Amino acid sequence: MSSEELRWGIIGCGLISHDFVLSMKNCKTKNKIVAVAARNLEKAENFKTQTNLENSVVVYGSYDELLADKNVDIVYIGVVNHEHVPIGIKALEVGKPLLAEKPIGPNVKEAKKLFEKAKEKNLFLMEATWSRFSPVYQEIRKIIDEKTLGNVVGVNATFCLPWLVSGV
Repeated sequence: MSSEELRWGIIGCGLISHDFVLSMKNCKTKNKIVAVAARNLEKAENFKTQTNLENSVVVYGSYDELLADKNVDIVYIGVVNHEHVPIGIKALEVGKPLLAEKPIGPNVKEAKKLFEKAKEKNLFLMEATWSRFSPVYQEIRKIIDEKTLGNVVGVNATFCLPWLVSGV
């Protein structure tokens, strides 16, 4: 991996990957998108244009091509859910740390395959649950760690945002 910045490869060019690019552009840490891949080259090229990625970003018409790219330090997987595990396994097998969209697998058995492969290869693996790093959850973690409420043994929470339904 580059010591200067983390070089990302994006697998999948759907809406969730658009959101990921936007988040990366607003990220204050040293991250750079260096490659994108879709099932066909045209879709990857369109994604690059639509998301205003730098000219230097390489586009691939297959996921395997991106996984073989030595300039990619870490992979983000934003494909349809049932492909997270097989593509994730391939990424880990070639030594790429992985951030996979939710759900990380269709069931516990399949998800465990990813975690076992990451452990075997000693690689980072995380499900892209955006709320994990939300300030409200960080504050809850702080309150629990400081034992402000005593010894908390469980938390059940619901996160929602107000919105209006019009035309119903």
